[in-house]
Amino acid sequence: MISEEETCFEDVLEKNYCAETNDEEKIFIHAMIRRLKRILNWDPGEDESLFTKDKGPEIVRDIMIHFIRWKTIIGSSNNLADFIGLQHLVIYTMAKLCFYYWIRDSRLVSDVLRQVYLCDGHFSSMFAHIMNQNDRRTLWPTPNQETRHVWYKYLSIKEYLTMVFFLSHAHNARLEFGGHRFVDLRLRVPLRVPPVFLAAIYNKPQLLLLIMRHGAILDRRQASGRADDWDLNMLLRHLTRILWASLGSDPQDSTWETSIVSSTLHDVWECLRFLLRGISQVQMGELDFSLMNFDPGGLTITSSSHDFIRSVSERGIVPKLMSRYLQPSELKHLSRLAIRDALNRKWNLPYGIFTLPLPKVLQRYINLTED
Repeated sequence: MISEEETCFEDVLEKNYCAETNDEEKIFIHAMIRRLKRILNWDPGEDESLFTKDKGPEIVRDIMIHFIRWKTIIGSSNNLADFIGLQHLVIYTMAKLCFYYWIRDSRLVSDVLRQVYLCDGHFSSMFAHIMNQNDRRTLWPTPNQETRHVWYKYLSIKEYLTMVFFLSHAHNARLEFGGHRFVDLRLRVPLRVPPVFLAAIYNKPQLLLLIMRHGAILDRRQASGRADDWDLNMLLRHLTRILWASLGSDPQDSTWETSIVSSTLHDVWECLRFLLRGISQVQMGELDFSLMNFDPGGLTITSSSHDFIRSVSERGIVPKLMSRYLQPSELKHLSRLAIRDALNRKWNLPYGIFTLPLPKVLQRYINLTED
């Protein structure tokens, strides 16, 4: 029986064959389609050998060769819109396969990332998928009970592992697009922001810290004249307001214990702390705003941001918020940023930190492990 995917593939191919398409080119096209169909319709009971880890690089290279040849053949077609969905299916399947096989060849993985960029011009779909906490479906079925048990245990850290995989390979290959590194390339959906901001907006503290450790630029005003939907100060104000709303109008009377606060509030708190580890100084006035509370009698101004910042800093909730904003940053922190900047220019973050002739405690500090 022919599946819907197969029917779609055949329809697209038949529409776009032209008189100049020879038999050899048709063979290349159908070879890629057959390989892709076999992967998408994989039945572990019938063909476990397809997902043998050792075959991973060979399979991805095979699909890549046929895909590039296929794009060359249809490059002059007048019906390219018919191919958009099929192109997405091919390139994102290759990206998922790279991760599934845990391919070690950074050049091969970077070639797949380049194909994603050539098709979309950005990595919005990839980062949004990685950060989407509601997506807990397996990418492919698992062939046996032991593997299945490991797979579901792995789901809790799927986002982190996926991000580590692609960031590490992009750094190893020194991958850039239009002068911007993979880790800094601006997304287009759901927001026009770099990945580091999307992680904070989605309240993903561990992903945020991981992206920062790989040298993500926080203050894009220093790196580009183009405006994002959010800038650093907007993000800091957003997180500060959420923290204030959760603590109440009088933070002095609010209890704070990280072990009992809600997971969402804990994530917001961690995102704010992690961002402050990568900031040298917030300019005066940028976090100067009124904090207001709704009550039955109307809108009442209850506190200024300065008072709240002092309060949460002095109570140790966000101890570095005041020193990043209302006071000069400590020399130790500025030295950390200078070392990170020097390493980042040579693509040596984060692993180059641990080759420095420094005590382990300082290496961890430079790696943003501490406030």
